Amino acid sequence: MRDMIKSRVREVAESRGVNSSYELQNRIGLAPTVALRLWRDEVTRFSVQTLEKLCREFDCQPGDLLIYVREKKGGGRK
Repeated sequence: MRDMIKSRVREVAESRGVNSSYELQNRIGLAPTVALRLWRDEVTRFSVQTLEKLCREFDCQPGDLLIYVREKKGGGRK
């Protein structure tokens, strides 16, 4: 495992009543592929505008949507 940024978009969306990438797409006004990748936590980057749309719609801060996961030390191959 390596250090990474993980998306919590799906978790936040579901807590606000959004239950699919299709609903996310329509509610936020995202392209279908962007919504699906956000939903599946498969994005490697997205625009500030997308982040602003998500924060506005879900009344949250960027830190609510993204978390930093530190690499676990030991037990693995070097």
